[in-house]
Amino acid sequence: ILVSNPSIQFVCYEQLRIPMAKIAEKRGTSITSLEFFVMGAIAKALATVFTYPLQIAQSRLRADRGKEDGTRTHQGTVDVLKKIYAQYGVKGWFKGMEAKLWQTVLTAAFQFLTYEQVQKVVLLIFLGKGVEAKNSQIAAAAKKK
Repeated sequence: ILVSNPSIQFVCYEQLRIPMAKIAEKRGTSITSLEFFVMGAIAKALATVFTYPLQIAQSRLRADRGKEDGTRTHQGTVDVLKKIYAQYGVKGWFKGMEAKLWQTVLTAAFQFLTYEQVQKVVLLIFLGKGVEAKNSQIAAAAKKK
């Protein structure tokens, strides 16, 4: 379950990058820092929305294991989700998500911005190519699909 969030995040990011590379190629520039930042933020927001109920369930299961008398309230992830739904409805699965989004989305946005900038420097140093070459490759691959 823990790997689902970053997996979704990276898939979303790469899927956002394809049309952004086409747009950048059409305007004759590379993808801007702000665009990398926004793509990273959107990707993380989507991943968080999709996986938040599972994170809530995991949190409750961890708290359930910590009881001193050894009794358990929950039988597993599905049981936790059912009980939350029965008590609060679908809204219960997303209770407190706003704080989680603020925490994770900004971090991921800066992470992808930094990743792209470091990648640009590495490509220039080791291959003598810039991100523009990579954007052209991504845009060309998207045209084939």
